[in-house]
Amino acid sequence: MFDWKSLAQGADMSGFGIILAIILGAALFVLLVQLSIIVGKALIIKKAGGSWWKALVPVLCDVELCKVSGTNVIWAYLNFIATICLVVFEDIAFFAFLVMIFYNCVVAASISKCFGKGFGTTLGLIFIPFIFYMIVGCTQKKYIGPVGCNDPFFAHISVGDTRFKKEEVAVKPDTGIPKYRFCYSCGFKLSDSDKFCSGCGKEL
Repeated sequence: MFDWKSLAQGADMSGFGIILAIILGAALFVLLVQLSIIVGKALIIKKAGGSWWKALVPVLCDVELCKVSGTNVIWAYLNFIATICLVVFEDIAFFAFLVMIFYNCVVAASISKCFGKGFGTTLGLIFIPFIFYMIVGCTQKKYIGPVGCNDPFFAHISVGDTRFKKEEVAVKPDTGIPKYRFCYSCGFKLSDSDKFCSGCGKEL
């Protein structure tokens, strides 16, 4: 006699296995996407002269990206507040979502400029960040530096250090031309390193 009960139980188990596999697959995909974004941002921050490990810390990562792109760091804090509001306060969730979108657009456009990229890269950083952050981070093009912030609201408001400061020591080029001076007593021609005049013997 055919056991319908066993068949039903087997179908239920196989269905559960499929659902579990889909859930695990989706979780793995999300994990890989987030990992790709983090690695890409870490490479970008490192190429700009910052500490790459800060890409692992959410708020610090946003602050560093603002420094890299020349965007005012106030946007990093607004993005953090908006993320909390999106979860906690349902009444202002829509406005919080708009702030987060605008923040990502501003940073994406500014980062594109910093690496000599165009509008296509900006769109990629906004809509396919897990691919384009890696592309920008791994690109052979050098970091140009903040060449113009795309922030229409806080571009002229200074909140802390919004850009990386690299110490530059001005070194005068060596022309190869020897330096001379003259004795104040007899006018004998001297080299720059002489301590006594070779003409009259006076101490210089």
